[in-house]
Amino acid sequence: MSENKRYYWYKMKTDFFDEMIIKFLKLQENGETMILTFQRIMLYSLKTDGYLYYKKMLPTFAEELALGIGEKADLVKKLLDILITYDAIEKIDETTYFITMIEDCVGSETSVASRVRKHRNSEKSNEEALQSNTETLQCNAKVLHCNTEKEKEKEKRESKRKEEKNTSAFSFQKKSGSVNVQNENFQKNSAEVQHNSAACANPPRNYEMEEFLKKNNQTLSDYMPKACL
Repeated sequence: MSENKRYYWYKMKTDFFDEMIIKFLKLQENGETMILTFQRIMLYSLKTDGYLYYKKMLPTFAEELALGIGEKADLVKKLLDILITYDAIEKIDETTYFITMIEDCVGSETSVASRVRKHRNSEKSNEEALQSNTETLQCNAKVLHCNTEKEKEKEKRESKRKEEKNTSAFSFQKKSGSVNVQNENFQKNSAEVQHNSAACANPPRNYEMEEFLKKNNQTLSDYMPKACL
């Protein structure tokens, strides 16, 4: 059975760099390095809930702490002096120190609790992803329905335009056919009139008729149709 390890964490406040002590450290020589070293000290104290213990393995607490975090002893000594002076670190006794700025910013959990938390977060993420996908599908369905309706309306308009165009063409053809018929009738009548006129203007000569008219003292016009007069 695997060991149930405990993990520690530190929550950095959003206004950490707005703290007066941090701004003061920044003004010092190697200020950026001192701020980073202070953060390393806070992380170093997580397993003891913000407490620092001097085990007297080295002549001074600063030297022992510097060894623990892997920093230079003179830098750690100068940093501790400032932090203790401005109450960022409280000296409880000769062997115990407490980082006051770390209160409410530390916590821990076992490996089992960590797995349970990750599993719950995973399930929550999956549910949120599923909900998001469902909403996306619903949105896509609405867009598709809208596009389908637009396509139907477009097809109706196109069909209506084609019907109107075909109706207009048929009407035009019908009118054109009527005009053609009238034109043919007119041409036929014109041809008959021209034929009659030609017949009246140039009637065939009949010698017997001429002799008859002469004896009866008449003229050809007395016997011609009214259309030729």
